[in-house]
Amino acid sequence: MNTDAFATELAELGASLNSTLNQTIATASPEVVEDAIAALREAREFDTIERPGGWLKRAIEEQWKPNRVTVRSQLLFNQWFPLARAQGIAIASTQTEAGELLVFDADCQPHPFPQMLARYPLETLQTQQNLHLRRLHETDPSSTTIAHKSAMQADSMDRRPR
Repeated sequence: MNTDAFATELAELGASLNSTLNQTIATASPEVVEDAIAALREAREFDTIERPGGWLKRAIEEQWKPNRVTVRSQLLFNQWFPLARAQGIAIASTQTEAGELLVFDADCQPHPFPQMLARYPLETLQTQQNLHLRRLHETDPSSTTIAHKSAMQADSMDRRPR
């Protein structure tokens, strides 16, 4: 199999394509490699992987598959998505058959949720939302209550991925 197809994705995950990893990828099926990459992406969401290339090699050799979406990930998504949508960062989401959460950006391009979370951390979105509400309150104190109620309604409607 051609490793070039995975080069960009592996670089984003911090895995260098050395001769050992190239050989491992070349001898595995595309499905096994894709599952291993998804497992690495998922593992990086919750932990620091010191040697992503070595981790990926073992995942390919042992045919690891990603876990389904975890409760922690689901709760985090439920906090993150309404803020991202309100700020124009995300327009929709879905969960793949493999259990991976995908977020569609403003250009309708799908991205794995962990990638979007890394790019737009929850704390940053919360800070931006708070600044926005503060500015609204400064210009019209009654608008803060309306904006806050709208945000709360959006949040209560987004308790599950799309």
